[in-house]
Amino acid sequence: MQVTGTSISAAQAVVHTFLALAVFNAEKEFEQKDAAITSIYFDNEDLELYLGRLEKTEGAEAIRLRWYGDTGVKTIFVERKTHREDWTKEYTMDAELQALVEKGKKTQAEVDSMIQLASEVQYRILTKQLHPVMRTFYNRTAFQLPGDPRVRISLDTELTMVREDNWDGQTRTGDNWRRSDIGIDHPFDQVLAADKELFKYGVLEVKLQTQFGQEPPKWVTDLVQSHLVEAVPKFSKFIHGCATLLPNRVDLVPFWLPQMAVSEGEEDEEMDLAPARDEFRRTGLPHEDVAAAIAFRESPSRNVNLHLSRGGAAALLKCLRGRSGMCRLTRFAPSYAFDERLHERLQANKNVPPRVQDGELQEAVGLDEENLREEDRLLKWLSFAVLIGTIATTLLNFVPADDPRGLISAALFTLAALLAIAYSAIIFVYRAFCLRARSAEGLYYDKYGPTILCFVLLVALGTNIGLRVADM
Repeated sequence: MQVTGTSISAAQAVVHTFLALAVFNAEKEFEQKDAAITSIYFDNEDLELYLGRLEKTEGAEAIRLRWYGDTGVKTIFVERKTHREDWTKEYTMDAELQALVEKGKKTQAEVDSMIQLASEVQYRILTKQLHPVMRTFYNRTAFQLPGDPRVRISLDTELTMVREDNWDGQTRTGDNWRRSDIGIDHPFDQVLAADKELFKYGVLEVKLQTQFGQEPPKWVTDLVQSHLVEAVPKFSKFIHGCATLLPNRVDLVPFWLPQMAVSEGEEDEEMDLAPARDEFRRTGLPHEDVAAAIAFRESPSRNVNLHLSRGGAAALLKCLRGRSGMCRLTRFAPSYAFDERLHERLQANKNVPPRVQDGELQEAVGLDEENLREEDRLLKWLSFAVLIGTIATTLLNFVPADDPRGLISAALFTLAALLAIAYSAIIFVYRAFCLRARSAEGLYYDKYGPTILCFVLLVALGTNIGLRVADM
């Protein structure tokens, strides 16, 4: 879940009312650097691991190195996350691992498991040509009652993504596994603005360990449903960093990226209501129809990754960074509309003050879901027509040439098949044009066409049966 900057303190106060601050080392006095967590993510120039994690491909991997505290720590954690699998081990050199066994700190089985994981990660890095690509940094505050793991909450603030790659002709890490010019000195003023993404939200994660059928505490439910947070399922810091810092290399961006357009503390209730009122005016539809459409658009089904051209991804990022208002995405717009119309709007309005532009940009990225559904309906109708046509062909091939009853039945079945093909093709083309035009009049519900086709099929079957009965 995301927490806006102005709501972080309020969210912390709510959580702190019910949970205590989690202390991981009670013997050591707390320092600010103890809250820092830094990770280095690996990928190749095709961003193969990024796409696999974003599309949730079976077996998709993420490989990262993580450490806690300042850059001077000696313990680095190697983590390989596989879809439906999560392994995390501490990696050191073989000699040091054997020393752990000799000192009794680790068993031989644990050491063998660590060595195996390190070998597998090294093999994957070599075969896929992986290199450091993205660094994430944040300060984590954890909340938990001592000895009670049922409710654990973490709040990550000052989240920053930094490029670690050597692409674009610029050396960042060189031959090292991480950049050496930065540590935990947020906001990393020495890093170029184009190489870092300062995330303006906090990331709140709630982990529950309740028994089956047991409801979570009411205060947790109230917090999750409050205005302080916004749910973002499966949010990934690595994915967000690649999508924002490498827009010219990605063709697929996460569904939550457009939500980053809502500026912090600048939109009051009147501005929040303006887009909805504007939709009533622009569409010309009855209020209840537009309200239903808005509710559907804001439903969980909107959590779909956006397929863009590489120019479209870069333009989307420019829109989100350069505007203080909303950049709304409409699910029925064709995909090419984003590349063409957004670039036109950006060029036309580049000299207009931001306040004038607020709420005007309503062009969107089409997810093509409705087009895919229409193609599926077309294929089902064609399958139906092929089946009926097969019956007609069988009758023509196997009834005698002087059998008028068989020829009549074959002709009726052929007519039903042709009508089904014509109907499905006409409806598909018509709906496709209406979807591209975002028109509400698209015969999305047709009660006459299927009824007529079923009636023709029943007539063909009845005629066939009647003629055969009369022949007996």
